[in-house]
Amino acid sequence: MTENNIRKYFLEFLVGFKGQALIPRLEGVSCAVGFRIQTGITTSDYSLLLRNGVIDRIQGRRTADEEVRYTTSEETFLRIVGGRLRAERAFLTGKVSIGGNLLRGLKLAFLLQEFFDRFPYQDSREEATDLPTPRVQDETFEFPEGVVEERIEIPFADLSVKAVYPAEGPIRERVILVPPHPYLGGSSDNTLLLRLSSELALRGAFVVRFDYRETLPDRDEQGGDIRSFWEMSDAGFRMGCEDLKRIHEWLQPQTFHGETQVVWIGYSYGAQVCLWAQEDCSPDRQVFISPVASQLGSEKLNCDSPTLLVGGTADFATSTQDFRALEKVFPSESTLSEIEGADHFYSGREEDLIEVVLSYLNLETPSLPLAAEGQLR
Repeated sequence: MTENNIRKYFLEFLVGFKGQALIPRLEGVSCAVGFRIQTGITTSDYSLLLRNGVIDRIQGRRTADEEVRYTTSEETFLRIVGGRLRAERAFLTGKVSIGGNLLRGLKLAFLLQEFFDRFPYQDSREEATDLPTPRVQDETFEFPEGVVEERIEIPFADLSVKAVYPAEGPIRERVILVPPHPYLGGSSDNTLLLRLSSELALRGAFVVRFDYRETLPDRDEQGGDIRSFWEMSDAGFRMGCEDLKRIHEWLQPQTFHGETQVVWIGYSYGAQVCLWAQEDCSPDRQVFISPVASQLGSEKLNCDSPTLLVGGTADFATSTQDFRALEKVFPSESTLSEIEGADHFYSGREEDLIEVVLSYLNLETPSLPLAAEGQLR
């Protein structure tokens, strides 16, 4: 591998798009972006300027106006721009680091993914071999023996959910997992939520995961467009709120052996969805993982359920001071737990997070293999 592959991408391939709108989704986005690519023991810097989604400038050096800087290896960079590795996957697995405005860097990576998919770059090594490079598939998560995953249709809501529960034994809790924003890595198959649902099910919980059905519109009457997504965390509409309420309406009356509570667990943007939904219904308890404090508005006043607030001291989205201040807003029986050194994604700290959640729900001990005495109605 040589630096020549990288230079060709920026100063030959991308130059061909200069002055053009890259993709409709980037309309309204303006940002100076830097790239530091590591090739062996050497590094090379490039910079580009986007003005309303159009490439205005490309330079083979670092510039002072950069708001975001991506640092990665040549191998990872070429896999991303070649459409063989998703940008969000590369970041979440530590293959790409983001400097400067981290939240904007995340958003831009997700918005650019469509460009990488539509206009993949074939580097010189692929041309030499004349062989197609297979797309990299994400790792698949496997639930342990004794845990069942089932897709369930909720007819009155026209909604499909994924339920995870123990194959045997009593149901001790009912849990709804509310994912992060879909443009920031959120889905029912978010790796952290998959691991959490598995550990909960091992301890007797009936866990429901779901995907947001809405997608970010290019533009709508409420102003929910790409520009508002770029400037703020959401697009101005309460994505996922109605789905959560319908899932709660379906799960709350389900019959299991004994009394079980309904718990909501909202991760990042999912915490905001939980607060919106509490205008109409409430869980018995809830857990908010890495809530983005700066984006929580008047919906904070909706909360009347005991809450566990979990956050990392290295979270880019919420400072330690702002996170601690949230405790004053929630009911007096709520709890705040900080995980030292954890980031927004709990990279390398997933076990610590899961331990905190299980302890709060009194589910530290795995469920005994007893015969189940209840079923869904």
